[in-house]
Amino acid sequence: MRVRDDAHADRDVFVIDERLPHERSHLVGRDDEPYRAFHALSPDSGARVSSGDGWSGQRSFCLLCPCDVAWLVHRVRRRNDLQHHTTMCNVCRRLDATDACGSAAARASACWHSPCDKGGQRPGKKRPRRNWRGLLKHYFFNDTVVVGADVLRNWVGDIFQAAGVARGDAALIADTLVVADARGVYSHGCLRVPLYLKRIEKHSVDPVAQPSIVTGKGALALVDGHNGSGQVVSRYAMDKAIELADSHGISFVTARNSNHNGALAYYSMMALQKDMIGLCTSIGGGNLMAPYGGAQRRIGNNPFSVALPALKRDAVVLDMAQSVVAKGKIVMAAKTHSKIPQEWALDSTGTPTTDPAAATLGFLRTMGDYKGSALSIVIGMISSMVAGAAIGPTLKDVYEDFEPLNIGHSFFAIRLDYLIDATRFKSDMDVQIDYIKQAKKAAGVDEIFVPGEIEARNYRRQMAQGIALPAEVVNELVKASENLGVDIPLPRDGTLPALADA
Repeated sequence: MRVRDDAHADRDVFVIDERLPHERSHLVGRDDEPYRAFHALSPDSGARVSSGDGWSGQRSFCLLCPCDVAWLVHRVRRRNDLQHHTTMCNVCRRLDATDACGSAAARASACWHSPCDKGGQRPGKKRPRRNWRGLLKHYFFNDTVVVGADVLRNWVGDIFQAAGVARGDAALIADTLVVADARGVYSHGCLRVPLYLKRIEKHSVDPVAQPSIVTGKGALALVDGHNGSGQVVSRYAMDKAIELADSHGISFVTARNSNHNGALAYYSMMALQKDMIGLCTSIGGGNLMAPYGGAQRRIGNNPFSVALPALKRDAVVLDMAQSVVAKGKIVMAAKTHSKIPQEWALDSTGTPTTDPAAATLGFLRTMGDYKGSALSIVIGMISSMVAGAAIGPTLKDVYEDFEPLNIGHSFFAIRLDYLIDATRFKSDMDVQIDYIKQAKKAAGVDEIFVPGEIEARNYRRQMAQGIALPAEVVNELVKASENLGVDIPLPRDGTLPALADA
C-alpha cells in the first residue's frame, strides 16, 4: 500500500469533516447542535473496521486524497455495496473527493484513492447515497462490552446501595443512568457512577436525604432537596408538578439544594404517561462556558428538556444543553483516550483544542454563538433564581468542588385535556411528525428525524439486545464493585454475562 503523503506518515493527524447544516440536523433530529464527522488518525495502526454493529478487529488502511492529509481511521460498518481496485474504507466509497477535502488537488483528481479515472466507483454505476446515520457519532469508543439492561441496572443499583444510598433511591439513580445509556446518551449514563460515588464519599452529597415542600400556592411549589441526590430530588419535584397540573391544568415546581440529576429527558418524559407535556430545566454543573464575546467562564451549559406525547409515533423529546456538546462527552473522550473536534471546546487560553484534558481546563463553546449564550443565561435564571439556588459566582463545579452544590432545577407540566382532547392532540402530533419526516431529503440523506426519535430507537434495541458500554466504563464499575464489596455480574474469565432481558 502506497502512502501518498510521506510528510505525514510519521505523526498522528486528525480531520474534522464538516457536513452541511441540513445534513447534520437530519442526522441528530435538530438543527441547533453542530455535528461533525470526527476521524481519529493514526498512520501506524490503520482503520479498525466494524462488522455489523460491533468491532470485528480487522485492520485496513484507507488513503484519503492527494492533498496534504494522509490517513483516516473510520469507525464504520463494512458494506460491500461498491468495489474498487485499491483498499479504502466504506465511508470513503460514499464520499465525493470535494466533500472531505476542498483542495484543488482533490478536485483535480477523478479518483482520490488511486491514480485511475473511475472516480471511486465502477464505470456506469451511480454513486451510492451517503448514509451518515450510525456513522457520525459524538462518542469514540475503543472496545465495548455488551451488558443486559436488567443486569446493568441491578449492578449499578447494588453499587449505590453499598455506598449508603437507600435501596429505592439507589434503584432510581441506576435506572436514570441505564436509560440514558440505552438511549445512546452515554454522557449522562454509567459514565457518571465514579463521580457520584466520589461526591458521596467526600460528604458532598447526602445519600439518605429526602426532599420536601418548602412553600406552595395553587399550581406553584418550591422544593428543598436538602443536598440529596439530584435524581431523587428531580423525580420528587416532577411528580409534584404532574400532581399540580392534574388539579390546575398547568404547574411550575422549582427546586434548590439539589445535585447533578443526569439526563433531563428522564423527568420531562414522566409527564407523557399522564397525557401531559413535560418541560424541565437545570443549572449546569458549574460555570463551563464564556458568555458570547467573553473569554472567561461565567455561565453553565444549562440544559432543558421538552417531551410531547404522540399516538402511534414515538413522543417528541428534546433534551439539550446550550454548549456544542455536553461536558460528559468530553469526559468520555478523556476516558477512551480520544481526541475531540476543535469545535467542541477552547483551552484555558481561548484557543480551540482537540485535547479533552485541555478542554476540561478551558471552557465549552456555546452552540449558536450569541443565541446559545442567551438561552443559557435565561435557562440558568429560570432554574436557579426563583428557587434561591446557586448561580454565577455562587455556582460550584460538580467535578472540582467537593462541597454541597445547591443546584437548582425547574419543572413544568401541562395537562392537555384542559385545552384539547388528548387523543386528538396525539393524533395531530403523528400527522405533524409524518409531515416533517416526509419532506424532500437533501442529497445523501436516507431519513429525516424529529427530536428523540433516534434515542427511542436506540432504547428499544439496547433494552432488548443489551447495552454496549465502553470497556473503560465497565472497568470503572468493576473497580467500584471491588471497593464496595459488590458482586460483579461478569464471569471471572471476562466473558460477557447472559442477557437477562434479551
